[in-house]
Amino acid sequence: MSHFDSSKTALESLRNLLLTDPDAEVRKEAAFALGEIANPEALSALKEALLSDESAKVRQMVVWALGGLKQVGEEYLIRALHEDSSLFVRRESAWVLGKVKSRRAVGELIEALKRESSQLVLEIILWAVAEISPKSLSRLQFILEKEYAEKIKAEYIWLLGKYNQKSLLKKLLRLYPGSSVKVKRAFIWSLTQAGG
Repeated sequence: MSHFDSSKTALESLRNLLLTDPDAEVRKEAAFALGEIANPEALSALKEALLSDESAKVRQMVVWALGGLKQVGEEYLIRALHEDSSLFVRRESAWVLGKVKSRRAVGELIEALKRESSQLVLEIILWAVAEISPKSLSRLQFILEKEYAEKIKAEYIWLLGKYNQKSLLKKLLRLYPGSSVKVKRAFIWSLTQAGG
């Protein structure tokens, strides 16, 4: 379906397939095609599918398609990040927001990080914050202070090294000397990456 051009006829056909076809695979492919076309006129159909389709796979593809619309789709990506019942849709939302470098979403991602319970989603939210605004990693120190899994704490420290947040790394190393082995190893790797 991605061979359709962005003509009104193609958009209308894809819109109808996305919103009315009984087969979830067809709806998913229609969402993919709308994402390939990346025409802002597809926003209303994508928004409607995101809010009403019962298939998490379709909603996940809709989120991907919204990413093709860049800033036009940000509001709905943020909404899916906060409200969708599927961890895969929330994860895709965080990934797309990071991929399009949505500055508007940084605060929303941080808020989602405080509420999210899935490690799969938490990892991507961390990545997205770092990808959009490495300096915003300083706002995430609460990860080391709260009941997050050691893997998430280590991922946070690893991102500090990857994005060269040397002064924050040194500060955190002094504050959290009793960390787990996994977190200590992340500190070692990150300090090496950030130049000691």
